Amino acid sequence: MHISPVPLLEARDLRIHIHTESGLSRAVDGVSFSIQAGEALAIVGESGCGKSLTAMGIMGLLPPSAFYAAGSLQYEGRDILDLPEAKRRALRGREMGMVFQDPMQYLNPVLTCGNQVAEPLRVLDAQSHGQARQRVLELFREVGLPDPERQMERYPHELSGGMRQRVLIAMALALKPKLLIADEPTTALDATVQAQILQLLRRLSKEHRMALLIITHDLNAVSQVADRVAVMYAGKIAEMLSVHQLFAGPRHPYARALLDSMPARIPADQPLRGIPGQVPDPRNPPQGCRFHPRCSRALESCSRLEPVFTDDVACHNPWPVSV
Repeated sequence: MHISPVPLLEARDLRIHIHTESGLSRAVDGVSFSIQAGEALAIVGESGCGKSLTAMGIMGLLPPSAFYAAGSLQYEGRDILDLPEAKRRALRGREMGMVFQDPMQYLNPVLTCGNQVAEPLRVLDAQSHGQARQRVLELFREVGLPDPERQMERYPHELSGGMRQRVLIAMALALKPKLLIADEPTTALDATVQAQILQLLRRLSKEHRMALLIITHDLNAVSQVADRVAVMYAGKIAEMLSVHQLFAGPRHPYARALLDSMPARIPADQPLRGIPGQVPDPRNPPQGCRFHPRCSRALESCSRLEPVFTDDVACHNPWPVSV
């Protein structure tokens, strides 16, 4: 892959906090990563670790109670957090696309699928009815929808879950974005359809040299689509590594625990393994390393000192490098 000197997207010490009735939630608390054109980066972690809020923050779709507390989001070398809302909205419409985990929440039940995908083409790209229709047909073919002419006239409730997800992907691709964010895109789908959707996202990323940021808790999905992985825990990046390194042996104890809890890695005659304890409350995280109350390798210093992110891992006592 050709690596540009300037990443397509770079988060620098990004902090997104949320006002709650019981205090300030530091849900995203100093996240840094970058992604190149044509690269697929996965952010993985348990529910509540801040990964979906990170994605919404990149898109500028934060809930009303959330706000950017610090940091920057560099897109092609410019900080998009400094842009006026109108320019950021245009950037979101034209250069950044997003696929959500529940299509029925984001597809209008009273509009045909074809009209919904055509809308941004007509509104943002000033395409005629005929031009938009032709583009939608191309998109439906590209995302693998059978009989695309028929699917254009159908309503979301008439499609299967996998077909609705393909419609959402087509909508996100309509204006040929440089960055596609997929937030748990296969959660509600069966295993066969999950694999098809992941293969589709991977192919589209490579064919269009489009950066792909996939948010997931499923390491099996990571193995099928990503080049690199950011392991996130309690609002912070615990480890950044390649997919090969992740499955060969991650260094951070949390990343290692995630890997060891995969059902496919547990012998059939043994019970499934989980990670003991709970993800900490972002309103009151533990002092020092946020994983130390659940960590089997914790040292005395782990409860006092926050680890510094060094050599792609934030840990006082990481596992040795696997060879």
